[in-house]
Amino acid sequence: MTYSSEERRAIMDELPERLETVETRPRRETRRQSMAKSAEAAGSKNSLGS
Repeated sequence: MTYSSEERRAIMDELPERLETVETRPRRETRRQSMAKSAEAAGSKNSLGS
């Protein structure tokens, strides 16, 4: 693809508007995050019981 300087400028000028409309998928939870969350939940339950 070969763009002229004017075409390149036009594309770059509309880029911020286009990026605002892009939907990003939520990041999936990793095993480490999941284990940390469950350990945190288990720890808070134990502290309430004492």
